[in-house]
Amino acid sequence: MKYYFKKTKQEINNYDEWEKCYIQSDEKHWEEGRSAQSLADFMMRRNGIEIITNVVNDLLENDSIDFFEYGIIEYESKFDEFKNGRKQDIAIWGKTKSNHSIHIGVEAKVDEEFGETIEDAIKEAEKALKNTPNSKKKERIEKLSKKVFKLSSPESISHLRYQLLHYTAGTIEVNADIHIMLILVFKTSKYQDAKGKENFRDFECYMKSLGDVVDEFTYDLGRLKESTFAIYKEIVY
Repeated sequence: MKYYFKKTKQEINNYDEWEKCYIQSDEKHWEEGRSAQSLADFMMRRNGIEIITNVVNDLLENDSIDFFEYGIIEYESKFDEFKNGRKQDIAIWGKTKSNHSIHIGVEAKVDEEFGETIEDAIKEAEKALKNTPNSKKKERIEKLSKKVFKLSSPESISHLRYQLLHYTAGTIEVNADIHIMLILVFKTSKYQDAKGKENFRDFECYMKSLGDVVDEFTYDLGRLKESTFAIYKEIVY
């Protein structure tokens, strides 16, 4: 599989090249044992794509991965008319043996939380509107709630994490037959168990509101879009 950094033609061939590109782009988020560095280590040094292949094959019925063509690090997926899209830690494209296209949007974590709640995001958006009348953040939250949960108002899902809502929209809008939200949790020396458990509860709460349980760590989001799944995978270091 080929790797590229962002939407450029710059190919990444090894860990050192990944590190260099990332630091030049976003140095403050590159830290040993944290999510960005752990993802690069996993993909380039620890046979990450083989592990991902096995995880996906366990999920697919009467099908399996034929090949992964390429992955784009820090890929920005547009899902609405507003300025910024969903930034995937790495977005991966491939084909199954039955010739279905597959897209995997990877969210890398150690014990970092899934951001603010939708309620808090709305409060911030309302403050922004007072200072900047043309702010679109609240409008985006409302449209995302309608797109993903089919709700006219986000009030009933205000306790859920906004990052997961954003992540869902950014994954399903990519042109593919099969969509997978893959959360990779790296249990490095920086991982704190209490925070990790809280993050999993947030993931579980969100997914139960949106999809159907396949097993403890996997959800079928077919109610949202056909052949769409969410997987929570822990990688123990």
